[in-house]
Amino acid sequence: MRGKMRSPEKKSYSPAFEIGKPLDARGVAEVIESKNPKYPKGSIIHAFVGWEEYTVLPDLPTTRIIPGARETNLPLSSYIGVLGMP
Repeated sequence: MRGKMRSPEKKSYSPAFEIGKPLDARGVAEVIESKNPKYPKGSIIHAFVGWEEYTVLPDLPTTRIIPGARETNLPLSSYIGVLGMP
């Protein structure tokens, strides 16, 4: 996150945040609608997501489904903390 809080002119490993655009970071999300068979509706995924109520995601190799996330009855926030990030 800190590496993205800079002027866009400064080169870095990650693009800078853009003024007026939602912030983004690794997070856990529920797939509400999908045209990609790899991520069916209802899936819980770990991906780079926009910090907004709804976002459209590209098909990135770092996006993955969290198997069994609904069956554990754990808060989804657990998957970016104690249960680990990929």
